[in-house]
Amino acid sequence: VAAFGLDGTITVRDCLVPFTSDAGGHRVLLQAIGRHVLMHPRSLTRRDEMKRAMSSSLRGKGIDEIDAVARQFVDQRVVRWFRADTIDRLEQHRAAGHQLVIVSASYEVYVRHIAARLGAAAVATRLASDDGYLTGELDGPNCRGAEKLTRLQQWLRDVHNLSMDEVELHAYGDSSG
Repeated sequence: VAAFGLDGTITVRDCLVPFTSDAGGHRVLLQAIGRHVLMHPRSLTRRDEMKRAMSSSLRGKGIDEIDAVARQFVDQRVVRWFRADTIDRLEQHRAAGHQLVIVSASYEVYVRHIAARLGAAAVATRLASDDGYLTGELDGPNCRGAEKLTRLQQWLRDVHNLSMDEVELHAYGDSSG
């Protein structure tokens, strides 16, 4: 199994802020972050709390609408941000017959389109929905740090019926996570 991070590993830059701005509107995103920081000033340095604030800017958006924005975002923007060296490494793993998976704190709604383009699976932060509309909350924990390992282990069990000690894992990322 070859597991790759996304932002800074597969891409040369962060994707979360540009996507959230595209999907919810730049002004709405800034207002959501501003409200959150005013209410919780220390949250500015806490990634999970900032992710929740950003996610709130998507409240009320239809799942189909957000999926269409995600597909367009990947096709028109993210593909230009791919790192050639990482894509080469990914292709080496594919040629060796390894299972490819992107494990990211970015939103699963667009990570899955990136993963499909690259022939990989996606394990990422999920957005909560109700009756076809986003609630503005996360569905489970933010997929960063230790949660990445937890979610990768879950993916191995659920999709491949394997545990970590049954696979040779190659992991690529730009942080300790």
